[in-house]
Amino acid sequence: MLKQLNTILWAFIYGEVAGYIAGALSGAEFNWVTSGIICGVVGIVAINILDHFVGSNR
Repeated sequence: MLKQLNTILWAFIYGEVAGYIAGALSGAEFNWVTSGIICGVVGIVAINILDHFVGSNR
């Protein structure tokens, strides 16, 4: 459970940075809520898929 919470936190932080930079470069308005939620969900999906393939045999 702690792995998923840590992933959400870091995906949110990196998503905010990437969203801010992309918004500044494209001239679009930056919405921190949408950027954070999308990156948090993508981070959780990615870590669960990677855990399935890389995880130890149980």
